[in-house]
Amino acid sequence: MPSRWRCAQRVGPRRCRANVRALPRERDIPAARSRALIAFASVAGGYVLSDWFAWHSAACFAAALGCAAIAAAGRGHIVRIALIAAAVAFGAGWHSLRIHERPAAGLAEVLSPLSGKERALITVRGVVLTPPREVASSTGPLARFVIAPRYTRFDLGADSVMMDGGVWRAASGNLWARVAGGVPTGVRAGQRVEVTGFFSAPDAPTNPGETDLRPIAAQSAFAGLVTLTAPELIVPVEPRPGVVVAAQRGWLHARAWLQERAGAVVDRAAGSGPEAPRAFLRGLILGDYDPAQREVYNAFARQGLVHVLSISGFHLSAMALVALAVIRLSGDRGWLEPVLVAVLVLLYMAIVPAASPIVRSGAMVLLILLASAMGRRYDHVTLLVWIALGLVLWRPRDLWGMGFQLSVGLTAALFYFTPIVRVRLFGETLRGTVRDREHRLTDRVKELLKDAAAANLLCWALAAPLIAHHIGIVSPLAFIVSFLVTPLVMLVLWVAYPALLIGMFVPALACAASWLIGFFARSAVWLVNVADGVPGSSVILPPVTLWWTFGATVAVGCVLRFGVRRGPARRIGAVALALLVVWTGIELFVPRRIGADLRIDTFDVGDGTCHLIRSGRDAVLWDCGSLAGVQTHSRIERAVRAMGVRATPRVVITHPDIDHFGALLDLVRPLGVREVITCERFFTDAQRDPAGSAAVVLRELAARGVRTFAAAAGDEITLGGLVLRFISPERGAAFEIDNDHSLVGLVSGRATPLALFTGDVQDAAIASLTERYPELSAKVLELPHHGSARETAIRWVGDVDPRLVIQSTGPRRANDPRWAHLRESRLWRCTATDGAAWVEVSDGAEVTVRSGSFVKP
Repeated sequence: MPSRWRCAQRVGPRRCRANVRALPRERDIPAARSRALIAFASVAGGYVLSDWFAWHSAACFAAALGCAAIAAAGRGHIVRIALIAAAVAFGAGWHSLRIHERPAAGLAEVLSPLSGKERALITVRGVVLTPPREVASSTGPLARFVIAPRYTRFDLGADSVMMDGGVWRAASGNLWARVAGGVPTGVRAGQRVEVTGFFSAPDAPTNPGETDLRPIAAQSAFAGLVTLTAPELIVPVEPRPGVVVAAQRGWLHARAWLQERAGAVVDRAAGSGPEAPRAFLRGLILGDYDPAQREVYNAFARQGLVHVLSISGFHLSAMALVALAVIRLSGDRGWLEPVLVAVLVLLYMAIVPAASPIVRSGAMVLLILLASAMGRRYDHVTLLVWIALGLVLWRPRDLWGMGFQLSVGLTAALFYFTPIVRVRLFGETLRGTVRDREHRLTDRVKELLKDAAAANLLCWALAAPLIAHHIGIVSPLAFIVSFLVTPLVMLVLWVAYPALLIGMFVPALACAASWLIGFFARSAVWLVNVADGVPGSSVILPPVTLWWTFGATVAVGCVLRFGVRRGPARRIGAVALALLVVWTGIELFVPRRIGADLRIDTFDVGDGTCHLIRSGRDAVLWDCGSLAGVQTHSRIERAVRAMGVRATPRVVITHPDIDHFGALLDLVRPLGVREVITCERFFTDAQRDPAGSAAVVLRELAARGVRTFAAAAGDEITLGGLVLRFISPERGAAFEIDNDHSLVGLVSGRATPLALFTGDVQDAAIASLTERYPELSAKVLELPHHGSARETAIRWVGDVDPRLVIQSTGPRRANDPRWAHLRESRLWRCTATDGAAWVEVSDGAEVTVRSGSFVKP
């Protein structure tokens, strides 16, 4: 029986008629949607203008008030135009206030004199906001060879700070705390502590394609990072008095306890043994992502299923379905149903980390549940747009994030397009028949599968352009894989959520569900891995423009809305599809040429080396490693893609030091590596030490189908219209140390040496080169061994006499005074001070050298 008729029986016809009148009229829905969309677009436009011009917030708010006054006094179209202008001005002012302007008493403003200083010592008092957690600096087959140690991190809410041993100053704001070593004993969330460490503000991005953390930190009131050299530098202090402070402390204690207990329950439910999917389930259910599961996460991402592993509206919807099913076992509870579900969602949000995607998804679900509990039927698309506006007012920079764009955009698309797509796929469903009233189980399953197919196709088609723009991957099989994997993950969640709820009170009962949870979880991972192994299941694309992304999304929407068959309205879909195909061909297949014969991009990887060398359509990656070991592969992958390069099938590894090849294995698939060229010493080291890093790399490359070759002096590589010739070491060289076995490559044009790449060559190799090539010269030179100031190297660089020197290094070798006389007489690019460097060399009658560096102001 429909709920509104049951309502009439309980409260009478007058109340029921009021509920019926509350339903939105069909003709009112488009107008309401238009108002919501215009409001959202106006505020978003103000954000974009503020990001471009950084207007002062006071001027923007004054302009917004002036436009609002004009709207109040005007009529007709003047009112609409003035209101839109007011919303744009308000958006610009709000974005400037939150992102570009710092409060005078804020921690970021107080610490601003320390920005840019190295090893600025501060002492901070504040409350521990998150439980301290140990983090691995590197993962994967080469993790044990990386020197970078493990560390512990937590968030600190500061209330006072002391700089350089001065006086205490009141300052409110947050800090990321990083502690060398293990988890500090006795430190827990909600505790007030005093920490002493080195402060560093969020830096400008130093590589192409790198995310700018400064506006993200500003909107969350994070002033920067404080690095502690030992856990003993965390000292507990007395909490500040006050009811609010006590309430915050109690909430943080309770939340940490809930998270710890929930983690123990999930571990029990996952079972024991090497095959137990403990880390996978922790990430799936609690948002506790383990870097050791990076391969699984990447496989899900390549198949368009990253939303499955990241806590999102998908998980909260699964929880809501379970909760509603359990509640309705006791009968129809009306408004009480959404209220109880909302309580469970709030409890769950208290358990999982308070990350932006989780809070965003929770806010969306809670507001939709609130609308349902009020007894009114709102248009879901309109309601969602207003929710989205509230979310970007809360976190303005989320407007630029793929997570926000996908979660809000796809949810709105599901509300609007799903019925249309379902009808186009399966035709109209005749309601009210005898068969329909029988409600057979098979019929219900068929209808559910139809809905799932329509939703999966819709999400895949609309999300593909946005994913291609942000991460450069298209997953042709995502529709099919999602259709198969999503039910398995839903089953995991449907079993795990009740196990989590029951296990919080009776932990032993969570073990009863371990076999079922483990079976479904392992099945989902196996299925994704199988799909990920299919050739062409994920296609890596070159960078696509934002205009193409917008146009492709609109074109896909037109195809879904109007179709492509014959008919006046459907011509819109056909024309949109044709334009999309042509535009996509231009974006993907028209070659993007560099503006010179040779282009070198040296990326900032800290203490390590990575050069992207291009000529014509050819690209070679020269070394790819770092001693830091922290997401080096992600830096390189984003930077290469930002330079417009789709793949680097050939990689040169100069010698067997991990700061030159540590990221290689992680780059094989995303950069399409097919061939690795290295020195003979690399293979010798692998034979001498089968458990060493060189042997591990060679085995892993062979398992991935990558060919490996040993090069020596005299070997050549064709690079566009140029030649890359190796001039050291000689075949069978017997240098004592690995550095002297570094491959040295000379890129030449029309008999003109253009660029010299030196790896880590030291005294013996340099002496050999000087003897064999006494007249060696080049216009561009890579500084040997990251700029290690050895007398032999300094003298040799002076003899080569390059116009430009590229120094790839961390801070410790930057601005060494022993190189000063050479640095002052030529162009010098150092990644530690200039960020990623680039140089273009034109080979003609007169060789032209243009260079620069990448540091966003």
